[in-house]
Amino acid sequence: MQKELVLDATANQMEVDDLSPPELSVTAQVLFDQAIQKLKQMLYEMTMEHRQIHSAISKCGKDMDRNFQADLNGLIKNEKNLEQNPENLMKANSLIFDHLVSSGMCEVAESFIKECELPFNSPKYDMELMKKIMEPLRQRDVRPAIDWVKLNAPNQFPLLFKLHRQYIIQLLYEGKRLEALHYSRELQSYGEMYANEISTLMAAVVLWPNTDRYQELFHPNVWQHLEEDLANFISKVASPLPNLINTGARAIPSLLTLKNIMVKRQDHLFNSDELPIEVPIINHVHSAFTCPILKIQSTDNNPPMRLNCGHCISKEALQKLIFNTREYFRHHRLKCPYCPEESSAQDAKRVHF
Repeated sequence: MQKELVLDATANQMEVDDLSPPELSVTAQVLFDQAIQKLKQMLYEMTMEHRQIHSAISKCGKDMDRNFQADLNGLIKNEKNLEQNPENLMKANSLIFDHLVSSGMCEVAESFIKECELPFNSPKYDMELMKKIMEPLRQRDVRPAIDWVKLNAPNQFPLLFKLHRQYIIQLLYEGKRLEALHYSRELQSYGEMYANEISTLMAAVVLWPNTDRYQELFHPNVWQHLEEDLANFISKVASPLPNLINTGARAIPSLLTLKNIMVKRQDHLFNSDELPIEVPIINHVHSAFTCPILKIQSTDNNPPMRLNCGHCISKEALQKLIFNTREYFRHHRLKCPYCPEESSAQDAKRVHF
């Protein structure tokens, strides 16, 4: 009987112990407190970082309104309103159309013609040919482009090499490495001109698919650049539109600064047909003539003039030479400043660049 009472008491005590919450050890409590403190510190840092980001974002709108000019009128002399002048509007639309065609976007160019009601009767574009070559290229099929360039322009080595290289890369993507190795024999004739490029390509073929060292060959933009090069060659037109936009964008900040200065001085931004600042141009779209005497570039009002001896000077320099010539020769002949030959001022011809 006594044993049974002891067993019952022990069982009851065990049940009470099971129902009571377990107590953490001292080590566990210390670790738990450290974790809570670390979490609080992380939350505090996140809150402070969020405040800084939110403060910067809230200032963006004010900074944009203060630093960016919405009104760009008055930056150039004789501004042309494209919307009110049909001739200028047609020129601008033609420029956009040429850019679309030279970029290989034939369908977009055709839609642009219809929306702008631009007359298209120019024989310089073979739209059907461009579609026939460009559409397979967009589907990663390079063979039609290679065959066409080989047949019509076998001396276009830079374009042909890019097409061959891209075809080999496409074979690698399709899992045809052995076929890519066999096709690489097509590059033998380019060994002297593109030795380094061929070595890099063959190393990429051998190491495929481990091509971390040759990511530039497999970048998606390579296809886009190849399409642009091929479209430029087929259309025979190099669009000046990107160069015009980039040049204008570079000039805007300086022109805005000059405009503010001129407004304060109550002066006009331009006193001539030239820009008052030097604007860097990456690719010049036309030639320019600088007078070797006055050291200034020619303009429509001061064009280059060719003397009988073949030397060219500006019209203003020619007039100064005539004025400085002795009275006897003033209306007859003048001496060229670069050679002993005499020339007639009336026989000077304007040179068009």
